[in-house]
Amino acid sequence: MGAVNTTYTFTATDTVTSGKLNNIIDQTIMTDDAVFTGGTVEVAGGKLKVRSGSITSNELSGDSVITNKILNGSVTSAKLDTNISIAGTLSVTGITTFSNTNGFTLGSASMPVPSGVAPLYAARAWGRFSSPSGTNTATAPVNGKNIGTITRTSTGRYTLTFPAGSIPQNPAIVLTSDRVSFSETLTNSSGFATSLTIRTVDTAAALQNFDFLSVVIMA
Repeated sequence: MGAVNTTYTFTATDTVTSGKLNNIIDQTIMTDDAVFTGGTVEVAGGKLKVRSGSITSNELSGDSVITNKILNGSVTSAKLDTNISIAGTLSVTGITTFSNTNGFTLGSASMPVPSGVAPLYAARAWGRFSSPSGTNTATAPVNGKNIGTITRTSTGRYTLTFPAGSIPQNPAIVLTSDRVSFSETLTNSSGFATSLTIRTVDTAAALQNFDFLSVVIMA
């Protein structure tokens, strides 16, 4: 059997006319022999169609599935791998609830799932400093993030600096040290905090240098 079937066969004495030729072309149908058995396409009702379930990753070229070809709502948790690695920055909007019963990992530190229903908020900046030796001496935090340096400007007076734009207005500041009490002034520039001035005093309210200072800023 050939690849196509026609609905008209000429005889030895038949007259070839344009009508008969047109009918042959218009009424020609595909046969099953026209395609490879088990291939991507098949013949149904004399017409070629894509075989159900036949398109696999072998038929798709690299980067052939683009964003606007993915139906909204079709990507579910079942379609996501349990260990997703994303390089760069992931920006997610519109999510109001995060649920994870197995704990989660930020950076290299594994964090347990806390109890309670209140949302969690991370610190904008934190650091632990040792007392810099000598007046007007700057030092980086022993441990910390988003804090540049701390400089002792005089006895018991220090200035912390932050990366530009990292701290918004009106943050909450938590200080701990070996000194008895503190006072602080946050300096803002263009709506963002750029430095923090700290005074540390002893039991007699006299300015004293600290041996250690821990700073946490929430905003």
